[in-house]
Amino acid sequence: MPACCPRLIYHTDPDQLVRRVFDELGQHQSAWPDHRAFILVPEYLKADMERRYLTGQHAGGLMMSEVLSFRRLATRLFMEAGRQAAASLSKAGKAVLAQGLLLDNKLPFRRFNRLAGRPRYAAELVSVLGDFQRYGISTKDLMNTEEATGTAVASQATMDKLHDFALLKDALEKELQLRHLDDPDEELSRLAQLLDSEPLPGRLAFLGNSHVWILGFGNSRDFTSQERQVLKALSSKVASLTIAIADDGSEGEEIAFRHGSESLRSLERLFPGSRRERLPSPVTRPQPEMCFIRAIDRREEVRYAAGEIRRLLLTGKTRRKDIGIALCETDLASAYLEPALTEYGIDAYIDTGRPLHQSSFLRFLRSFLKLCKHDFSLDDLLDYYRSGLSGLDRQEIDLFENEALAIGWRGVRDSSRILAGLDPLTPEGLAVSSVLDDLEKLLMRTTAMREAGTGRSKCSLLIDLLFEGESPPARLIGEQRDKLLADGHKESAR
Repeated sequence: MPACCPRLIYHTDPDQLVRRVFDELGQHQSAWPDHRAFILVPEYLKADMERRYLTGQHAGGLMMSEVLSFRRLATRLFMEAGRQAAASLSKAGKAVLAQGLLLDNKLPFRRFNRLAGRPRYAAELVSVLGDFQRYGISTKDLMNTEEATGTAVASQATMDKLHDFALLKDALEKELQLRHLDDPDEELSRLAQLLDSEPLPGRLAFLGNSHVWILGFGNSRDFTSQERQVLKALSSKVASLTIAIADDGSEGEEIAFRHGSESLRSLERLFPGSRRERLPSPVTRPQPEMCFIRAIDRREEVRYAAGEIRRLLLTGKTRRKDIGIALCETDLASAYLEPALTEYGIDAYIDTGRPLHQSSFLRFLRSFLKLCKHDFSLDDLLDYYRSGLSGLDRQEIDLFENEALAIGWRGVRDSSRILAGLDPLTPEGLAVSSVLDDLEKLLMRTTAMREAGTGRSKCSLLIDLLFEGESPPARLIGEQRDKLLADGHKESAR
């Protein structure tokens, strides 16, 4: 089958390219309902493109159209052709093999074996080797590069690393062959070989009536050598091939803004007969409305935003999932934003995150473990009681703190001095006495923790601390969560 002439469409706006591709897909489904269609996108865009396709107006040919990445296309065609003969190795498995080779004293590594015991070191090296394979850099190329840099200005460390990469790459390839395993980083090369095979497996004959769109590639980098091999092989098997690239057509000086132009030129060299087509800009493209508001404080700022969101939800066709709020001061603004949204009756998911170490439970647990030492301070004791999970009233804790500071608390022995100066008939005296009674029980628990000889016994005592007693912390946590949920503070209850 003669190779088709790919269309290279480009535009400044990536969304315009997406709309054009889906429009063409819809026209294709109407004209050729029995022909297959594939949209190939980067892995990170796959879920978003599938969502846009399914929620759009052109999902009528759902069973005949697929949104895939290059790797998923390879898996799809291998399974269809029945070519999954060799067992596939995962990235983690490849890293394990590399770790074994790094620890092999028979291999003359110059530098890599020194750090072989470092966690994830082998995985990092395997990741670099994967880049070498994706861009078609062989063991021989690495060795030749080492020889070439020997005469140029290059550090000895660079030459040693090139030598070690070549050695590790060659040893890994031999190990995979010996075990009859497929290299996961060679999946696209195997796909290109499958598509170039003559005759093509009969179950892949549907490719002759299939139409392929490539979307989302070439924006931040050029196509890899493996991806170009697949594109070249696809062009000789499919009915049409369209590649969409985000580019404004200008030749800028900054290399960071030339990825689109470089990708287009690379594709024109790969497909000499290809046609470059610039998409026209829409005539009536709505301009984004920008509004600057000066508020007297953060509270008024978030209340204005909440009011505008409520107005959009009630008066327009905007849905909640179409609205986003970007926070510049995530640590401060979220504390004001949640009450404002609650006040206006707006259900929102606030993805600001909370550091786990700031939770009341971890503060309680951390301060309890500090109290297990002989020389704990008054601050450690107050951290435990102020965590909110001790079961004591906040006013009682404040009164105890005042008495402890008044006598110059230095340790547990000073509790007798506090008790001696109390009037048990007054409410203040009763409150401080209740804290001292609780402190006595607490010291019994910390003594038991110190005397426990094994980790299992210490964990058992911690479980008793959390779930046993009159007011266990686990029950207090549940009550606080239920109260927040009842008040509508879903984010705080997480």
